[in-house]
Amino acid sequence: MSSRLLVKAVRYITVPVYVQPTATRSGQRRKGYNRLQRMKIKPPALQPAGPSSGSSVPGMDSQSSPAPLQRYNRALELARRVHAAQTRKGTENARAMAVPYITHPVAVSALVVRYGGDEEQACAALLHDVLEDGGPQWRETIAREFGLRVLSMVEACTDAMPDASGKKAPWQERKTAYIASFARKSDDALLVAACDKLHNLQSIVQDRAELGDAVFERFSSTKAQTLWYYTALVQALAPRVGGPLARALKTGLAQLLG
Repeated sequence: MSSRLLVKAVRYITVPVYVQPTATRSGQRRKGYNRLQRMKIKPPALQPAGPSSGSSVPGMDSQSSPAPLQRYNRALELARRVHAAQTRKGTENARAMAVPYITHPVAVSALVVRYGGDEEQACAALLHDVLEDGGPQWRETIAREFGLRVLSMVEACTDAMPDASGKKAPWQERKTAYIASFARKSDDALLVAACDKLHNLQSIVQDRAELGDAVFERFSSTKAQTLWYYTALVQALAPRVGGPLARALKTGLAQLLG
């Protein structure tokens, strides 16, 4: 066969490899898809994630992520389940859409990593409100899935859990006892607690800049009680955590009081 005929034959039998297009290449996506349609070749379908493997937290395939993220992703899935019906207080916009609560533990975990935390501390940050909002029945799951160190940090971030009737101790009593408990808590746990309070501080400061003092109406405490609480928190936490995190806490408090 002459080289001219060989090139012509190859042109007709070569099948292009289909590359899954991205959302930012819409023109190339349509072009690639139409080309495959003309050749009667169907693009590959996206496959759903497989069942959970090695974890009792449903919906999370622990083998689908790099090793350092496997436990983190399981913690994220557990937090998502527990907080699925919750939103952040007073965050409804003009279209009645409120900020999903899960954004808070995710933000806290990001701060934990930013300020030097390890994987278990990042997992504890994701789970830090699970006992308080979900109930003590989650203790066993947290201990089994993530270990006793993570559970102890989650417990250290929990200021109170509802009793059998669903009630908590009075606000002032509960918050005073929580701050006093810092003296007995580990530095590891206080890093998570400090990042939790820092994110709350930053959120209040941002919302106050837009809403004014109306932001305090979303809390069960008064404005004076809220200001007392965050002042006492920063005074107790900053000396223990030190460094950039302590400075961030003090900056947030100054902005809140300003």
